[in-house]
Amino acid sequence: MKRLFFFIVTLSVTFSSFSQSIKTALDYLNFFNQQESAISQKYLSYMSESAHGSKLRRLEQKRKELLGTLRAAQNNATRLNPFKGDTLLKKNYESYISILNSIFNEDYGKIVDMEEIAEQSYDKMEAYLMAQELADQKLDEATERFRVAFEKFAADNSIKLLQHEDKLSQKLAKIGKANQYYHRIYLVFFKVYKQEAYLTDAVQRKDVNAIEQNRTTLLKYAMEAQTKLDTAKPFQRDQSLIMAAKKFNQFAKAESEKMGAVTDYLLKADEFDKLRKVFEAGGDSKSKAEVDNYNQSVKNINKLIDANNQQMQALNKGRSLALDGWNNSVKEFFETYIPKE
Repeated sequence: MKRLFFFIVTLSVTFSSFSQSIKTALDYLNFFNQQESAISQKYLSYMSESAHGSKLRRLEQKRKELLGTLRAAQNNATRLNPFKGDTLLKKNYESYISILNSIFNEDYGKIVDMEEIAEQSYDKMEAYLMAQELADQKLDEATERFRVAFEKFAADNSIKLLQHEDKLSQKLAKIGKANQYYHRIYLVFFKVYKQEAYLTDAVQRKDVNAIEQNRTTLLKYAMEAQTKLDTAKPFQRDQSLIMAAKKFNQFAKAESEKMGAVTDYLLKADEFDKLRKVFEAGGDSKSKAEVDNYNQSVKNINKLIDANNQQMQALNKGRSLALDGWNNSVKEFFETYIPKE
């Protein structure tokens, strides 16, 4: 999101309360500066909490505080008299605040609901992140329209404006850039992560057909992700998210390639189970050859069980390490690049 509070005028005028009479065009502009400063502070607080891992449901208090500030700004703007009959800036500001209220009431309300189901699939996660970016885009467009009206009023009243990048604007800019970058890398990671979860579920259900289908899809997604990650640019020379995503992707690729042994084990285990049922149904009238053959089958399946258990333990360890690496990289990324209020 672009910074809401853009301009510092070249003269310093105290504007401590709405009830103070506005005598000059400069006073009039400083009223809007004061309003926008308060909104930006609340928005920064909301976005900072969100970026540092808090669930949106837990951020409802922050959103309510922001909405309270927006309502107060809208009331103040409604009560504000046009300066010497010039209604353009007042009308643009009222429209601007109305749009912000709509976004944080409706758009962000929908985003909160979408978060609850976002992790169910890649498509839902993509839609969830896109909804956040579309809301930010609406905010940027509303901000730009107000900025144009603000500059026109200043020009019409011979007031020189000084564009000023203060600490607040820098923090908001950092949040926007870091979030956009994270979303891009996260979607690449999440597509592989979610498909790997489908494969794991198929293994737990011992569904050979599902394992084959999901491992083939996982290998395809892993190859696609590898291409995207190889061409991804670092964030301010920081490749930590890219490297962490690559490590998980490498694990997923290796896992998909090893699933052939798992399906082979499951098929042979199924064959042995059928053999065991036939053997046990035969009662005591079994030849020595039949007993010897069964005992050898038991030895063979036990070896396969041991080998499969070792492989699954290795895969579980690899998955855990790869996920821990990703989660730690994300946490460090936000601590480094997302300013706290």
